[in-house]
Amino acid sequence: MKRVPLLQVEGLSLSIEGRILWAGVSFALNQGELLALTGPSGVGKSSLLACLTGLQPEWVPASKVTGEIWVPDAKGRRTPLAQIQDLFSLRRRIHLVSQQPGWLPGSLFDNLYMPRRFHFGETRDQARDKIVTALIRVGLWEAVCDRLEESVLRFSGGQQQRVSIARALLLEPQVLLLDEPTSGLDEESRNWIYSLLGDLRSQIPMVVVSHQPEELEGIQTQLVGL
Repeated sequence: MKRVPLLQVEGLSLSIEGRILWAGVSFALNQGELLALTGPSGVGKSSLLACLTGLQPEWVPASKVTGEIWVPDAKGRRTPLAQIQDLFSLRRRIHLVSQQPGWLPGSLFDNLYMPRRFHFGETRDQARDKIVTALIRVGLWEAVCDRLEESVLRFSGGQQQRVSIARALLLEPQVLLLDEPTSGLDEESRNWIYSLLGDLRSQIPMVVVSHQPEELEGIQTQLVGL
């Protein structure tokens, strides 16, 4: 039986104020796959990720997006993005991890609790075990177990990126979109992130923007260039 992609793009094009950034982009993402999205700086890779959840027209009102995007709806059915009414819930199911995560002014725990509160209505006590599990999944629990009430800004860049991924996992997404998750990190931190993405790929399919796709060769299943 032919697999139905979780996320599919056909002939997608983006222009801003009449200037075409890219055109005719097509790909399909299935369970267990990692797609590396590459291209020179300024070509619009981050904008493509934003298009996949309907964010691009909100961020840049002068944007014109054409083509087709199919996403899973709340019941997991393949649905055109244009027909999705509840974009708040969609952005939980197809979640974008930005290059520069936005942190709340509170503690590490507060930042990880937020998605469980707003999307699932949990109390702090109800969310605690899930937060611990997410930190274990990203290999951070032993390093931060006694620092949960500290500000995220006190952690290293590599640790912050893993916290950002842990926060995304707490949303229980069907697809992860990651915008240059290793940007500005040292080699050890980059290798940690690549290893983590390789471990997660079998559970959650991903689209990853990267300037260095060769570093993803061991875990990627597709390469799309802009």
